[in-house]
Amino acid sequence: MSLQDNIHVLTREHLSQDKHGNLRTIPALLAELRLAVTPGRNSSGGGGAEGAPIPIDPNALDMLGNIENEARKDYAEATGTVWQGDLEALLQTYPHGQISAEWETYLARVTLGWVDTITAYLWPVKPRRKLTGKACPACSQSLYGEERKVALSLGCWDDDGNLAKIGDWDIACAGCGAEWSGDQVSWLLKALDTPDAAVAEVLEVG
Repeated sequence: MSLQDNIHVLTREHLSQDKHGNLRTIPALLAELRLAVTPGRNSSGGGGAEGAPIPIDPNALDMLGNIENEARKDYAEATGTVWQGDLEALLQTYPHGQISAEWETYLARVTLGWVDTITAYLWPVKPRRKLTGKACPACSQSLYGEERKVALSLGCWDDDGNLAKIGDWDIACAGCGAEWSGDQVSWLLKALDTPDAAVAEVLEVG
């Protein structure tokens, strides 16, 4: 994504498309991260129950602080001025500001990193299930690389972290890059002699 695309995702409500092509509205990522800092805060901005202090998520707080510090440092170096306003306003000046092509390329990479980091923290993706002991039909590897990692893995979760329909599953080989999806998955699981019944509760959930 471009610098302008990244800034839009970070600072404004935006549309996101899941792997099935469905669109949904996502709040600005920085706004969501701020909410995650104090997950116990209610909409009125008051404290916790019976005056208890609002719980703080230290990881979200550190992430927000690191992003803000880096953004202000980069802005000062790129423009020669110190930004006194808030973080979102700072970022929104970039698409209209006078910065060099080198700085725009660098900031596009930095802001994309923030997008990925915030997204992974707020909406962690369940790991793919390893098909241990199963050889890839394309390259015959069951293990790959110097660390001898499991080659085949099964993607079986939907975007909300729930078990997806089998027709939406996919299998991929990290050793050679081969992929199977849709009806191919059911066929491949049978060929690999993997039990079908929701694939044994998704391979014994592990």
